[in-house]
Amino acid sequence: MVATADNGENMILLISSDGQRFELSEAAASLQSQTLFHMIEDDCADSGIPLPNVTGVVLAKVVEYFNKHAATEAIADKAKREEELKSFDAEFVDVDKTMLLDIILAANYLNAKNLLDLTCQHATDLIMQEHDSGAS
Repeated sequence: MVATADNGENMILLISSDGQRFELSEAAASLQSQTLFHMIEDDCADSGIPLPNVTGVVLAKVVEYFNKHAATEAIADKAKREEELKSFDAEFVDVDKTMLLDIILAANYLNAKNLLDLTCQHATDLIMQEHDSGAS
């Protein structure tokens, strides 16, 4: 179901495995996810996009990430944009290990490279911290 937001942006509907529904702008979806980009391009997003491998709790986090990263594209000052995203990303990945793994799986499923890179790097950092603290 492609709807139009008050600001004139086309919106798509994402449906989680547990039936929760999330609206996301086509621009944010296309910018962050190759899977969603191709579904929109192929007109497969008209009646909503079911995501059977992604729960509502995880999809809420993914949509939050997509929206924030799309919104910061409008910031002209590159340094300010990067600083804002760095701060957001640090808070975003501050979740328990189960949630982090679920976000990694969702990012992989959605072919969301930036989100996948961020979450995999954080998982690697956590493993290295545990390894370093265990080696002491």
